[in-house]
Amino acid sequence: MTAKSLLKKLKIDEKAKSQIDDAIKNVEMKTSGEIAVAIAPESDSYSFYELFFGVIVGVVTFTAMILLSNQIIPALEKHFWEMPKWFFAALTSGISFLVIAFVFALTNIPFIDRKIIPLSAKNEAVEAKAESTFYRAGINKTKEASGILIYVSYLEQKVRILADFGIASKIEVSAWNQIAKDLADNLKSNATEAICKAVKDCGKILEENFPAKEENPDEISNELIILGGRKW
Repeated sequence: MTAKSLLKKLKIDEKAKSQIDDAIKNVEMKTSGEIAVAIAPESDSYSFYELFFGVIVGVVTFTAMILLSNQIIPALEKHFWEMPKWFFAALTSGISFLVIAFVFALTNIPFIDRKIIPLSAKNEAVEAKAESTFYRAGINKTKEASGILIYVSYLEQKVRILADFGIASKIEVSAWNQIAKDLADNLKSNATEAICKAVKDCGKILEENFPAKEENPDEISNELIILGGRKW
């Protein structure tokens, strides 16, 4: 899935992006904390699992054709032509490779992809991508280590909220868990509304623990980070 198709899927247009930007801006006026939101089509290509699944189905197809060769060969010869043994072996191999290619393509459909990828692999990929995005977006470079990232990964239907050490030293990770869960649960129904609500909920926690100071510079861009897009 491309970034463009992801935005279309989530119905996030320019107006929706502005709503998210404004939600972040309004929240940051009340806290010294900084919030960034990133969305990704997926956190990994998972090509290994897709290919492995395809190979398994291909091997099963090959084995089944060999075991049923005594029935398949006479049927083919009856309706087509008499074939040498090597031809059936080549035909079986060719069909098996086609099955592998077809299944590999089929597993790129998000719904199917979610079913074949192990949960542990998805969790690891989301954690790794969220962390790399945190640093890549410069959220770790705020003056008081007061940045947080709301990371959304569509394929895995998972959300991670990462806080810099200045925030993590005062606020437990568990404080963000329910916000992340609510966002993940409501992502498909109304992504823009769900993201804005998550931003506001994070803002309430930050406001309580990190109220705005007299000088409250905006250190991180409020623009929605779209991984896989032209800028990322």
